[in-house]
Amino acid sequence: MGNDFGINDDDDVENPFKEQSTRKKFIQKVYLTLFMQLLLTSGIVAIFVFVDAVAFYVHEHYYLKWIAFGLVIVLTIILICCDSIRRSSPTNYVCLLLFTLCYGFLLGIMASLYAPDEVLISLGITGAVVLALTLFAMQKKIDFTPLYCIMLIISVVFLLFAIIGVFFFRYRILRIVIAAIGVTLFSIWLIIDTQMIMGGRRLAISTDELSKILQLDIV
Repeated sequence: MGNDFGINDDDDVENPFKEQSTRKKFIQKVYLTLFMQLLLTSGIVAIFVFVDAVAFYVHEHYYLKWIAFGLVIVLTIILICCDSIRRSSPTNYVCLLLFTLCYGFLLGIMASLYAPDEVLISLGITGAVVLALTLFAMQKKIDFTPLYCIMLIISVVFLLFAIIGVFFFRYRILRIVIAAIGVTLFSIWLIIDTQMIMGGRRLAISTDELSKILQLDIV
């Protein structure tokens, strides 16, 4: 029987992921979809960083940022709440593509505010961290998946605290601390989600949903 998080906890239910070859193909498909999403996102960010005309146009028409932000929120709600949409092809892939484009647009605007070398360094560090965390998640000695509910509560509290901090925390050191906590939390989320995929426990979630979850963890 699956719980509210789409995780199959009943060992008596037949699990197609018990076959190593099936699980391996599924994981490869998830990470291929994730790679394409990150590649598209990186391409959009690169355009904003290296093409001055694009960055200037967006900064002159700042409302585009809020339109993209609104679309991200709407698409996220749709993908979370509407089973018929997120689990029917090709509608699910269309929503995933729109989500990736809007998210890349927002990241591109933020990246254009910084120097190109800073953006490239950040991308390099992110790639190295993701690779290290993924390899760590594949080991079997430490299981992070029992922390799912605890992490959910901590993340909600952190999100509310971070939103308040945007308006009231004027000290740079506090913002750095908030950022560090956020990086730590989402690093743990990346490990949890990867271990769930490796263990074949997310039977109620499709490839595109998993790739979106991992993309959010990384971004």
